[in-house]
Amino acid sequence: MTCQGKRVVAIVDQVRAISKLRLRSRVEVASTEDVESVGEAVARILELG
Repeated sequence: MTCQGKRVVAIVDQVRAISKLRLRSRVEVASTEDVESVGEAVARILELG
């Protein structure tokens, strides 16, 4: 996955929820494929599937 032209990774065991109000601005919009990939990794970490 990329952000502002740089290769990035999501460290799924460090993901947490925050309020949208705390976000000042969007950097980029994640693709559907990237969101699904992160969701699958979170499910594996939480042993949901």
